[in-house]
Amino acid sequence: MLSCNLHARHQFHPPTQPHQEGRQQRTRRRASAPPAPPSANAEQFNVQPAELNQERGMPFLTGPAFYRPESGLSRDLSTLAAAVHKRRSGSLKVLDLMAGSGIRSARYMKQAGADVWCNDLDPRLRETQVMNLLCPDLEAKDQSSNEEALLSKAHILRPGGLNRDVWEWEQRGVGANIRVSQVDATRILTACFLNEDFYDVIDIDSFGSDSRFIGSSLDAVKHGGLLYLTSTDGFSAGGHRPARSLAAYGAFVRAGLPSSNENGLRMLIGVAVREGAVRGLKVTPVFSLYSFHGPVFRAMLRVTRSSQWPHKDYGFIGYCHVHGQTSKVPWKDLSGAVCTCCGLSKKGKPLSLSGPIWTGPLHDRDELQSIADEAAARGWQGYSFDDGSQWSQNKARELRSKKNGPQRLEDVLQVMLGEADERLKPGFMNMEYLGKHLMSYPPRDVLIAELRSKGFAASRSHLETKAFRTSATLQEIIAVCIGLGVEPRESSDVCKSITAP
Repeated sequence: MLSCNLHARHQFHPPTQPHQEGRQQRTRRRASAPPAPPSANAEQFNVQPAELNQERGMPFLTGPAFYRPESGLSRDLSTLAAAVHKRRSGSLKVLDLMAGSGIRSARYMKQAGADVWCNDLDPRLRETQVMNLLCPDLEAKDQSSNEEALLSKAHILRPGGLNRDVWEWEQRGVGANIRVSQVDATRILTACFLNEDFYDVIDIDSFGSDSRFIGSSLDAVKHGGLLYLTSTDGFSAGGHRPARSLAAYGAFVRAGLPSSNENGLRMLIGVAVREGAVRGLKVTPVFSLYSFHGPVFRAMLRVTRSSQWPHKDYGFIGYCHVHGQTSKVPWKDLSGAVCTCCGLSKKGKPLSLSGPIWTGPLHDRDELQSIADEAAARGWQGYSFDDGSQWSQNKARELRSKKNGPQRLEDVLQVMLGEADERLKPGFMNMEYLGKHLMSYPPRDVLIAELRSKGFAASRSHLETKAFRTSATLQEIIAVCIGLGVEPRESSDVCKSITAP
């Protein structure tokens, strides 16, 4: 059985006996694949030939699963966060609900010392998952002996509430326990809650804006545990499908906003915060990651038991189309949400509001520092797929050429640590926008350093290469630029109201 702790949400209960034959089960259409058979045989695990890949020195097969090397950064961060959690709590049970080839589960197990439940509804992926998790030598040409050895050690379980079998292995030599299944994610989460089988980390690598798993995942995660959420719905984040964002995230997002990729992260965090509040849980981000390929929005969240949920950081974001400035708008101030940029007008123009979404920090500085320290202790840097081969060097060169923000692990962590300043406002400002008010603009890093010297919070943004984040208003930013010797545009009303320091 998997490792257990004391009391309720920290206790594992053995699975109940299989349901009696003939008992009717309510099955959703998308879970219509045939159930796993009650006994195992070698013919069920004929692994399809697949290219052998590696991440951080760990080999794995992709099989028929979709795989992106660029997503190795997100797997680096989640593995490091899980390792830090285990060092603090002494426990690490991971539920990987949409596991694909099982690479996330394998990295949690082999690189963070986790007990893992690897699940994906697609039955074609089971063979690849089993081999990645359990095969001692993936480089061997003939895997038939490995398959037979693995099958002989498997236990067939039917946890209470599930109508499909779950395969389990006890890896006594490495102290890990492994489960593999092809079950609907919602059914697993509900069964875990009913059986009081709670997990330290729940990883949901979902596609699109499928947020229906969030509530049930909060029911199955341990108090103090981690919830890793994913969305790939760039249309909703950009405000192009407001009806869909309302349905999936309970948020209405405006189109045409420069920080649309950041809004995607804030929508994802916001719906988890709201669902947690209903359950008496405090949900806060450990880190948030935007990836340009896809695009992909990810958030690692800490879930704790508390009646004091962060309601002050759950509200609306207002954008001023005149001055390009973003501000945080609390619920009580909605009726007076007007532009006060630069104090140019007693009666400002109405702000373009989006929300309700998360308006607080995107990262936790202390948590990120622990993750960065763990990465340094392991010697993890650069790209996760970099093994010195010609292919990995070409791939790294390709990512650098796209100039889509930091991609190397150490660079991303450094930028995130800067973004974790609680004084920073939501949103970011693109350097090119300053060209509307200035004849030119200083280098981004020079401007950030000067803003900090003036007492403002300022940072790069991992979401946009040519952008920065700051607590300063547009008027204060322009004043700093003028102080650096940049000439203002005579046509800019903002510049007319400023006297250079």
